[in-house]
Amino acid sequence: MKNQPKPLPQKHKSDQRLLYLIIFFLVKGMITLAFLNLYMGSKLEIMEQSLAEMMATMGGNSFHLASQHRSTNNNDIKSALIFDTAENASVSRPVLSKNDAHQQFFNATTKHFQGGKITPNNSNGSLPGKEKLWYILTTRNITEIDANYWSSVPSWDVILNGIQSPLSTTQPPIIHGLETCELFQQYTSANPSNRRIAPAGLFNTGTNYLSVLLDYNCQNPHRVAKFHGNAKRGHGNEWEVPWGKHTPPHFRGSYSKNSKAEYTPEEVLPIVLVRNPYGWMKSMCKNPYAAKWGGMHDEKSCLRLKKENDEWNTVDVNFGPGKTHHKSLAHFWNDWYGEYFYKNFTSHDGDTTAPFPRLIIRFEDIIFFPREVTEKVCKCAGGVLGHRQDDKDVVHGKFHYVVRSAKAGMGHGPASQRNGLVDSWIRYSDDPRKNYDKETVTSVEDVLDSTMVETFGYR
Repeated sequence: MKNQPKPLPQKHKSDQRLLYLIIFFLVKGMITLAFLNLYMGSKLEIMEQSLAEMMATMGGNSFHLASQHRSTNNNDIKSALIFDTAENASVSRPVLSKNDAHQQFFNATTKHFQGGKITPNNSNGSLPGKEKLWYILTTRNITEIDANYWSSVPSWDVILNGIQSPLSTTQPPIIHGLETCELFQQYTSANPSNRRIAPAGLFNTGTNYLSVLLDYNCQNPHRVAKFHGNAKRGHGNEWEVPWGKHTPPHFRGSYSKNSKAEYTPEEVLPIVLVRNPYGWMKSMCKNPYAAKWGGMHDEKSCLRLKKENDEWNTVDVNFGPGKTHHKSLAHFWNDWYGEYFYKNFTSHDGDTTAPFPRLIIRFEDIIFFPREVTEKVCKCAGGVLGHRQDDKDVVHGKFHYVVRSAKAGMGHGPASQRNGLVDSWIRYSDDPRKNYDKETVTSVEDVLDSTMVETFGYR
């Protein structure tokens, strides 16, 4: 008779069950972390964006990624931007203590600069021309900054010359569509607590950054009262317009990203971010998102509007509700903004009457005039500037500036390549056309919509 295997001792059986149990929980934990990573990718973007705004608005307390040197930041603040699947900006956000934020600021700056810390002032010549910028930082309890880093920040006059065409008769900040504010408020007068403000804009135009500015600084008083004074829940700012912040507005009313929304598209005031097309095109070459065109990954050919055979280098974009087709990257800029700018863009009749209440603001202006822009946008929708009780990083009554990068999560690149407010002052203070050869500038100028370019001071 063959020998039968001996049964395992009771102790070994217990050890074996324990081992299986440990393996089970390890596998479960890994799967959970994977899902959390996907989920929090979008949430962290909102969180970081909120910190960014807090740091920028308050002037420096939580000066984190914003203090990294521009050479390490290859992504733009852009519409800054979490995924299109992100929830609105009312999501809870983490808050750095003042001491932690202050230390993070200096850790980041001294990593790239070794010029010693200074307090900018008139006597040492480091303050004149930069008073407005330094004030923003001091509102965040920043009292010192690396000397070399600060010296790389341009003066206010240089900034104004860089972001505004000398041919423009309108001084920044430029806000297009203020005449539609009254119409929006009239339409929503029956239920003002349901008014919403929501960003929209092409990829790489700063929508996340704007969302955080509004989230922390703008409040719908009727809605706040509805939530018994809770401005965190009742501020009335959404993460994006119902049809999707990057989606062309011809989908407005026929497509909604949130089927459970308790408001209509007419109760949402879109705040459309536009960016200098030359700077925007460069950013699209670095991060094209849902757009595709020939040579997009080739630095030399990415910006070419035409192929070697003189045919247009067409661009296809895959939006949530459908695809769009454009003759070139510059045509894409024209087509997308034309739908918000003209009454009937497809008719090409040149009627600049607003198709519906909306504001169009510049990416450059929310970087250099964040308070001024936020206040006008908020007022347009019947809101007021206000301080949220849960915002512990900002002194009561102070505007909440975003200093840290407004991007986080998958799709936005590593943290080392995301910039904050000071890096943006450095990066976006110059005319982006300087990064193009004359031939490319001429070819782009021939395509761009001259009315829109002149309206926004990009000529």
